[in-house]
Amino acid sequence: MDSVLGQKLTGFRPFSGRWQFWLGMILGAVFLAISELEFAWFTVLFLGLLIGFISLAFHDKKQFSLIILVISLPIIIDINLYYQPSAVSHSTYGFQVILFTIPLCVLYLIWIMRAIEGRESPDIASPGLLVLAFLWCSCAVSVWFSSNRLYGVFDLWALFSSVLLYIYVANQVRKRQELVLVAVVTVINVAVQGILALMQYLTDSNLGLDFFGATKALRDYTSLAALSRAGGTLGHPNSLALFFDLTLPLTFSLLFHPMKFGRKFLLLLAFTAGLAGLTATLSRGGILAVGLASITLLLIHFFRRFGLAQAVVYVVLVLVVASGLILGTSNPIERRLFQHDYGTAYGRIPHLLVAINVIRANPLFGVGLNNYCEAAPEFDNTPQQIMAYWQAPAHNLYLFIASEIGLVGLIWVVVFTFAVVKALWPSLRSPDSFVRCLSLGVLLGLIAFFIHGQFDYANWTHFSTLWFMFGVAAALGRFGARDEVIESV
Repeated sequence: MDSVLGQKLTGFRPFSGRWQFWLGMILGAVFLAISELEFAWFTVLFLGLLIGFISLAFHDKKQFSLIILVISLPIIIDINLYYQPSAVSHSTYGFQVILFTIPLCVLYLIWIMRAIEGRESPDIASPGLLVLAFLWCSCAVSVWFSSNRLYGVFDLWALFSSVLLYIYVANQVRKRQELVLVAVVTVINVAVQGILALMQYLTDSNLGLDFFGATKALRDYTSLAALSRAGGTLGHPNSLALFFDLTLPLTFSLLFHPMKFGRKFLLLLAFTAGLAGLTATLSRGGILAVGLASITLLLIHFFRRFGLAQAVVYVVLVLVVASGLILGTSNPIERRLFQHDYGTAYGRIPHLLVAINVIRANPLFGVGLNNYCEAAPEFDNTPQQIMAYWQAPAHNLYLFIASEIGLVGLIWVVVFTFAVVKALWPSLRSPDSFVRCLSLGVLLGLIAFFIHGQFDYANWTHFSTLWFMFGVAAALGRFGARDEVIESV
């Protein structure tokens, strides 16, 4: 009886001894067969096969694959087919296959098989699909007119993979149980990345995560200070901060959903670990964006519970206490905000001027997707000649996008974002507290990400957590629309 109940709750089907024996034999043979490959190929292939075999133990393979998909989002293990080395910094260097691609392919296969069997609808109804088609075509035009089409094609492929991620999540997270699963695993990701980042910061070490691109220390280009910054498994501290932009508001908002004390305590621990991890990145833009999102969430939730006047008073009290702790003591945030600013700010301003020059010269379709760093030196008329020794895009997401794919492409990105937010809007009024809190967290996470984008850039074509959250927002919108219909009936 207990075993049957366990299978219903977890979807897990225990292996017999015979299954375990043959599984071990097969995995051992596969391990030996691929052990001579390069480490990246070996890791991706072995993990893919391991995931596939483990999935045999689960009745609901969709839920299992969805768990693996969410877990893999912040783990930057990838292989680049037709890899092309370059002395110039690019977003992608080949036809990139990231770890999350493995469970995503399995999920699409399940979707197709269930559609053929008639168990699920094959219809695709994601918000902004037409806009995404126009965006991709705009990117393709920018690549056609670029100086290096090959690298542009690499990033077109990366964008295509991200769109597939968005389409799946937007269409196939259909049940409330799947929504809960996505939220729980996302919170676990926040806790794990927060703990890893904190340990990296405290030990001044990358904890052996070189394979993920982790760096021990980042030095601003003027060499005014050496800063130990954490990057988790995303490699770069700013990438980890952008990840926390999207996920910490979600985690914080769920704290206001009624639940048992033990679960709420674990959720609070995960949020605290995530905040510590964000602090360890020393990303000013991330700290500012998450701070504003958290204050907004407090105000909204307090307003719903106590009314406007009390909500404002409570939020002001929280701000006073937080400001006193940050400004009144010597801590990493205070030092980063007020002692390490001048060198990096000095370097970022010339970068912004270069990007503006690029846009002025190529206003419609830019210099081509994945071509910015290669083309920018031609437009660098700054006194510092910044691109000669700081080879990076402008630290402004919007200028970066407009530089590469032009104002036309930037408009499509903005229109798509608004289409997703519009689709999400009904779920903010859902009678289901979980859906309502999760929706508000996702919305504030997206807002935090784009606020941070004012001060930083992201490899937006394949920043998987962003496209995943776009998909979750679209899926939540379906829940909200359904609740509106139920209420009207």
